[in-house]
Amino acid sequence: MRCQKLWCPLCYEGLRGRRFTKGHFGYRRGKLQKEERLVVSRHKGQVREGPGGSGPPLARSDWNRRYVHVWSFIADDRYDDGGERLPGTILLCTGEGRVRLWLHNRDEGLSAWLSGETVEAVFGSAEEALGTATVEWRRPKTIHNNSSPPS
Repeated sequence: MRCQKLWCPLCYEGLRGRRFTKGHFGYRRGKLQKEERLVVSRHKGQVREGPGGSGPPLARSDWNRRYVHVWSFIADDRYDDGGERLPGTILLCTGEGRVRLWLHNRDEGLSAWLSGETVEAVFGSAEEALGTATVEWRRPKTIHNNSSPPS
């Protein structure tokens, strides 16, 4: 159903799937609307209290014996001097024919990207860089929200 106007912004919103208004394009009575479907996907489970990662120690395997520095980066919750630290995180992805590894130092808020031809190559680069402390860490870009218009 469409309204009788030649061009209507409410019909346009329905056409684009943004919002469906009664009497305009895309509106269907009795069906779940987009906003209601989003509510269903929200997490309904139990929320844990306290710091994360508190549990039994992680099991050792051939992988973490091969990549000792990468494993300690993501699994150790203490520095060598005994001080507490947040374990780092890694993300592995592919794109444009390369394998990419993102290292995130949560304790200091720094990130680094490494890439290679294969998974073994990129993890080897990460192992070497973390072992020799030659990772090119970068701070996240800050977004400035100026309320005043540019002059």
